[in-house]
Amino acid sequence: AGFVVLHKTVMPKILVELGFISNREEEKFIASESGQKKLAKGIFEGFSEYYRLYGRQKGVERAKAKAKEKNA
Repeated sequence: AGFVVLHKTVMPKILVELGFISNREEEKFIASESGQKKLAKGIFEGFSEYYRLYGRQKGVERAKAKAKEKNA
């Protein structure tokens, strides 16, 4: 999808969808302190796992190569 937040960025990118405030149960969970902690922990663990697998340098190299491909 052509989301503006993902368009023309040089770095690796991710769009996190945590739930829908139009769903009453999800809205309550997202608004609660425990829900926010659980969601934040999940996001952090995802980034930590990415970094563990690919490392900072590999991520930077891939981002540069991707940007070069787009500009070619």
